[in-house]
Amino acid sequence: MIEDRRKEQASLYALETLPEAEVNEFEKAVQTDADLKQLVTELQSALDMMVFAFPRISPPDELKPKILHQLDHREAPSHALLGSPVSEGRRGAWFPWTMAAMLAVACLVFFTTDRLLREQVTALNLQKEALTGQVDELSRQRDSSRNQGNQKSGELQQQLTDLQQRLQQSTEKSQTDKTGLQSDFEQKLSDLEKEKAALKEQVEAIAEENERLTTALKAAQAELLAAQSRNALSQVRVGMLTSLVESAPKAVATTVWDTEQQKGLLLAENLAPIAADSDYQLWLIDARYPNPINAGIFKTDAQGNARVNFKTDFRVDTVDKFAVTLERRGGSVRPQGKTVLVSN
Repeated sequence: MIEDRRKEQASLYALETLPEAEVNEFEKAVQTDADLKQLVTELQSALDMMVFAFPRISPPDELKPKILHQLDHREAPSHALLGSPVSEGRRGAWFPWTMAAMLAVACLVFFTTDRLLREQVTALNLQKEALTGQVDELSRQRDSSRNQGNQKSGELQQQLTDLQQRLQQSTEKSQTDKTGLQSDFEQKLSDLEKEKAALKEQVEAIAEENERLTTALKAAQAELLAAQSRNALSQVRVGMLTSLVESAPKAVATTVWDTEQQKGLLLAENLAPIAADSDYQLWLIDARYPNPINAGIFKTDAQGNARVNFKTDFRVDTVDKFAVTLERRGGSVRPQGKTVLVSN
């Protein structure tokens, strides 16, 4: 079926009033849709027949002299023509054509409506035939189901009779078994009560033992934590570094060195800003080594603060002092610049 939008476009196309923006797209659709092409052809044929069906009307004889007279007197005001007989004659001459166009549009609308109604009637007839076939098929299925239902009903009745007989036999057997099971149940219940009493005594004993073990475990854990705390503190060296330069008297730093994990942390504050070609460098001083041990270079932020995690190239078990020097960019193997911070 043709869409309503396409039918409306076909009507406007036949009247040559379809917007230019839609003409190309509609003509392409006509080339690919045979039904749409046929509809356009029928509409154009109907319009052609409507035009030839109306009589031709010649203009009045007095119209030509009046028009020539008006052309010779073009200086006359334009409003004089509006009320002249010539205007009235032209209006009368064009009136039939206006009516013809209106009738053509009306016929086109009626033609389109009639075509739509015919298509709808055809679709309804097809639906009616399909529904009639479905009703016949459902009637046949109903009769077949009814016959099968009667047959199944007889079979189920026979099965029900057999089940009732077996149920009666099972009931009698179950009654016999129930008596024996009741006796067994009472004996087992008595045995379970005895086992319950014995288990209760065991649970109470286990609870007492568990409480004793829990108390002992807590004491052992407390002792272990105390030992671990003492051992951890013995493995950590903390240093407080103070300033040795007048340009940053408030500069301070704190260092923590873990001898077991061989790593440390430096927290510095209020250090003086330095040039781009210089770096601060941290040193660890261990009496076992002849020279201070390099712990890395670092920069500070705009406020002169720094947080640095550091390690050394050698194992350090004892730190006597921490120091920070100002070195050239990239650091030095040995301290060469000015000492800025040192611990006590």
